[in-house]
Parts: sequence; structure tokens; C-alpha cells
Amino acid sequence: LIYSWWNFDGLSITSLRKLAAMEAAAANMIVIAAHDREELPEEVMNWLNQCLAMTEFHPRALVALLDLDTAKKKVSQVIISQLKKVAEWGRMDFFANGTEGELEAALTGGMVLPPGNSS
Repeated sequence: LIYSWWNFDGLSITSLRKLAAMEAAAANMIVIAAHDREELPEEVMNWLNQCLAMTEFHPRALVALLDLDTAKKKVSQVIISQLKKVAEWGRMDFFANGTEGELEAALTGGMVLPPGNSS
């Protein structure tokens, strides 16, 4: 098992973003972990697009590990939608934490509550 990790701030530096994109392009699995935000930063989306543009298709997965937005106590529909589109473009399997109903609601109806919360 070979792995590397990059934080969102590092991806704002062009040379580091290029290196991270080359590593991700060769990966079998890309994991995005995010919390307390409604959408992914532009530099993260640029990194994902750069990664997909520099590789030919090979089977792989995109995994979203999302913490809820603590201010709203909800999972971000925007991040799930962003990553789902990236996975479709890259022909990747897409996995995200949460129940199937939560993910479906996030993809179709906006913000959803995490399990066990009703408000």
C-alpha cells in the first residue's frame, strides 16, 4: 500500500498541485476528506480536473469522507454533487459516507440532516 496526502492549502501552490495531480492520476483510490464547508475550494477542483486530464482511464474510486457543516448541522449537497460529477467525468466509482437516503437527498434536494437529527 502506497499513499500520500495533501491538504487543501497545499493545492493552492501550482507546483504542489501538479505533483499531487500526478500522484492522484496514478492512484486506484482518491479520498477527499472535508468538514465545515459548503463547497470544495477552487484549488481542489482545479487539482481534480488536472488529475483527470493527465491520465488514461483505469478502474478507480473516488471516496468522499464528509463531516457535517457544524453551523448548519447538515451535510453539504454541493460537495457531494461536485465530487459525483468528477467521478462521472473520470468514470470512477463514487462512495460517500452517510446513508443512501441522505446521499440521494443531497444529490436531489439540497442540504440534509445527519442521522439521528430532526432539526
